[in-house]
Amino acid sequence: MKIRAEVSGRHVHLSKYDLHKLFGDDYGLKKKRDISQPGQYVAHERVTLANGLGRIEDVKILGPVRSRTQIEILAEDAGILKVNAPIRKSGDTGNSPGIKIIGPLGEIDVQEGVIRAEKHIHLSHEDAGEFGLKNGDYVNLRINDKIINCFVRAGKEHKSAIHFDKDDAASLGIDKDTFWEIIKSYIDEGS
Repeated sequence: MKIRAEVSGRHVHLSKYDLHKLFGDDYGLKKKRDISQPGQYVAHERVTLANGLGRIEDVKILGPVRSRTQIEILAEDAGILKVNAPIRKSGDTGNSPGIKIIGPLGEIDVQEGVIRAEKHIHLSHEDAGEFGLKNGDYVNLRINDKIINCFVRAGKEHKSAIHFDKDDAASLGIDKDTFWEIIKSYIDEGS
């Protein structure tokens, strides 16, 4: 089975509380376009990331709101902001740097939540079952002569796709129109 790669840039996931601080009470994100994972989308709204050392404007927000605010940046962004953003699985924000997020009606100081996203594969429940994989496993993927190891996010709410950030995509020399093959379907130690 071949699975399509998708490449993402910097973006923010906001909690409902933080969304209201930035955009106003009872504000709801306005969908610009759907992304591949069911129910998720790019919002029309944008924010600015800032600290005393750097600033990045026009940062995308992905919806819907989450339980906790998370900021996913690229290596270049970490250099601009002068933060040491760890490479982590989405949601694993403990002991990561914080940042100020500025919206049209307010700003928030996020104490932790700035990460660089670890490469991963989303698998539908059916596709995960076909390979004997479950959420949290690691798997090897191949395209031509390249082999990578990444973790699995699997379940009924997932659509099969491989997610790289722009840094990983550039280092692998790939773009969003590449298809990868699962070559090992057992739990690995990760890389």
